[in-house]
Formats: sequence, C-alpha cells, structure tokens
Amino acid sequence: MSNKIHLVLGGSRSGKSSYAEKLAEEQERPVVYVATCRTEGLDEEMQTRVQAHQIGRPQDWITLENQFHFPDIVQRYKDSCILIDCLTLWIGNAMETLQDEAEINKQLEDACKSIQSLDVHVLIVSNELGMGLIPESRIGRQFKDLCGRANQMIAAHADKVTFMIAGIPWQIKPER
Repeated sequence: MSNKIHLVLGGSRSGKSSYAEKLAEEQERPVVYVATCRTEGLDEEMQTRVQAHQIGRPQDWITLENQFHFPDIVQRYKDSCILIDCLTLWIGNAMETLQDEAEINKQLEDACKSIQSLDVHVLIVSNELGMGLIPESRIGRQFKDLCGRANQMIAAHADKVTFMIAGIPWQIKPER
C-alpha cells in the first residue's frame, strides 16, 4: 500500500472492518489497531461484540483501546500501519467529550496533516450514514451530519477510498 490514507466506507455489516483488517495484514510494517469503542459502561451485547473483535485480531498487532487523540497516535506510531476502526464510534465519543464540532473537525484535520508529513499508512473505517433515514431526534441528526462531514473531510485527504457493499469492495477513489 503506497497511499498514506485509505478510507473504507460502508453500511452496517457491509464487510468494511474485515476488508481493512485484510489490508493491514498485508503490510510489511507493524500494525496498530485503534479500537474506538469505549470499553467501559457497555451493555452485555456490546461487550460481546468488543470481545469478538479482540479475539479475532492477530496477536502481533498493537491494540489501543480508550485512546482517542488521533494526532498523538499518528505521531507515536509513525512507522506503522494504523487501522482506525471506526471513525463513527470515535465521533460519538468526541461528541460527548469535546462537545464542539469545530474541535472535532480540528482534531481530524490535525491528524490528516500529521499523516501527510510522516511515514505512516492509515486505514480508516467509517460508516456511511447518509443513505439511511433522517433521525427523529436533534442529537441524532447532529451526529449523522457530523459523520457525513467528517467522511467528506477524510475522503478529501485520502489517497484511496473504498466503499463496501455486501462484502464487495468498490473503489470510488482509486489510489493516486
């Protein structure tokens, strides 16, 4: 993978995480897996999902949990392949902690700039929420809009964008 940022988008259960993990396994550099789901305060079903992801990852990968400042992660693991799974969960967490869309966007923009200046490859998994219904609640609409704008920002910086449909990768922005 010669590109620095590869965005993997898709709907729920579209195969985006499996595809990104396969790409990461092909790297000839250490893989750092950034799990963006908080591990505390989860219901039983979500705990089971997190455990399945943990068990399924290769043992030689470095896994970061409950670490959400992307610019710092990129700097710390600059000679690696960093797999961020997923941007959508990160945005949900950021809405609770940062509470300001400008700060969320700044952190993403800073991470993209750092990536461009370092010898790092980053795979970013994100949900495409724009094809679904408009949420009924104000916070749901805000979340969906923020995810859409974040996906656009990452896609603009990305060297490659893949859209997953039923486990099939569709290259919508081929590698430069």
